Parts: sequence; structure tokens; C-alpha cells
Amino acid sequence: MRFNVIFMALAILAASSGNAEAHRVNIFAYLDGAYVQVDCSFNRSQKVRQGAVTVFDAATNAPLAGGFTDDAGMFRFPVPANTGEFTPEHGLRIHIDAGEGHQNEWFIDADTLKTAVRPETSDTISTSNLNASPADLESIINNALDRKLAPLKQMIAAQYNSGPAMSEIIGGIGWIFGLVGIAAYFKRRS
Repeated sequence: MRFNVIFMALAILAASSGNAEAHRVNIFAYLDGAYVQVDCSFNRSQKVRQGAVTVFDAATNAPLAGGFTDDAGMFRFPVPANTGEFTPEHGLRIHIDAGEGHQNEWFIDADTLKTAVRPETSDTISTSNLNASPADLESIINNALDRKLAPLKQMIAAQYNSGPAMSEIIGGIGWIFGLVGIAAYFKRRS
């Protein structure tokens, strides 16, 4: 009888932990020029569709923006302006609520926000901006780099949401064999 209770408790624990991992919500956010691109998924092939995204000031928790992911699990919003509610020195906290308790957050720090391209700055070099200030030139360069690096950022997001590795799968099988061994040991003792 005692063996059955222990075995059932271990079986329930093992079953519930696998289910929780299978429905983990992944979130990855990065700057794309004057915008923040947010990528949300359960795994590499299952994107979060119509997940509620809320953007907060990381220091004050004041809500700054919000919306829903599209069918590709993406949400895009402009980098918030320096207002009374928000200063870039605070950073951003981006929250995804994918329903049924599936939630996660991503933080963008102040140093990263400082590299965002200001919309009032042109992103091309022309004779009119050759005499631009160092800050304007830095914005032009950052915008060009963001456009060139966007595909790499998307590849990083895909890798971040890649799912279980072979070592994790083999480790899980090892746990199963270990639990079976423990169960056999207790059964033999009773």
C-alpha cells in the first residue's frame, strides 16, 4: 500500500512537470530602428497568437503601451518617448500573457534603449546631414546597423525558443529509469 502511494505521487509529479515545460511561453524583444520588436512563442513551431502584450516602465511599473501579438507571434511598438511617465534611463519591462496562466517577461535595459534611432533623424547619409552632430550621426549609423542586424536578431530569437535539446531528452529518460529503479527497490522491500 505504501509503495502504491509513493509511486502515484512520483508519477503525478513527473507528468505535471513535463506538461508545464511543454507550454512554457518564450519572449524575446529587440530594437529595430525606432521600434521594439517582440517575438512570443510556446516553441519553435507554435507561436503565441493574440497574446496580450503590455509594456511597462521598468522602474515605476507605469504602463506605456500594449496590444496583441499577430498570427506570427509578433508585436511591434515605437520606442517610448522621454515623457513625464517614462525616461529611457528606467528601461522597459515587456510582459506577455498567452492565456491559461502562461506568462513571461523580457527586460530592455537603459543602455540598449539609448541606441534606439530617433525618428526625427534621417537614416541615410546625404549632403544635408554630412555636417550633422555626433548624436545625429550615431543615430544614422545605429539605424543602418539595426536594419542589417534584424535577421540575426530573429535567428537568435528562434534559437532562444528552440525547445528541448538532445541532452535534456536523454536526461528525462534517465529520470524515468531512475524512478522505475526506486519503485522496484521499494516494491522488493515490501
